[in-house]
Amino acid sequence: RRLYMKKKKGFTLVELMVVIAITAVFGAIVLMISTTSGKLFSMTQRDSYINDEARLALSVLEEDLRIGKNVDHSIDYLSGDDEITIGGVTVPNCKDIGLPEGQFKILLKANIRGELYYYIHYANKLEKMKLEVGRFKTINTINNVKEGGISKNLSDPTDKRYFVGFRFEDSRGDTTVYSTVVMPRN
Repeated sequence: RRLYMKKKKGFTLVELMVVIAITAVFGAIVLMISTTSGKLFSMTQRDSYINDEARLALSVLEEDLRIGKNVDHSIDYLSGDDEITIGGVTVPNCKDIGLPEGQFKILLKANIRGELYYYIHYANKLEKMKLEVGRFKTINTINNVKEGGISKNLSDPTDKRYFVGFRFEDSRGDTTVYSTVVMPRN
């Protein structure tokens, strides 16, 4: 009589080891892809934020250049302790009327709908400020503005266009440069 051994159903140790190894490889690939995707999403989100800031700054500034009257785009470098003359009135200290205390530069002065506005750059910020009852009030602040300015074509006095350019820098040191040309309506 022959003894037949019953074959046990299941997996051998070698088969289980192969399945575990393949699962580990696929798991590592999925983990690597998801980590890379997360980093890419984070970088894209930071870039999107700085681009939105830049677009906002330029759109507000463009509109003010289009409709502003008596626009003065000459740059004034001042500090909070400097004296300033506005509308024929001299104030001994800029900081006394709401302007920044430290070093700053005035990029633009414009009369917009009968009210006086200044665009001031300091501490990597661009602020639109409005003169109200003898004091400046901040209307809009754009962060991450490393440098910038507004100019005109000085060689052609009939050219009324304004050339606007700003360089934005995020906390990692990545920069974005935006420039535009604005034609005033008046």
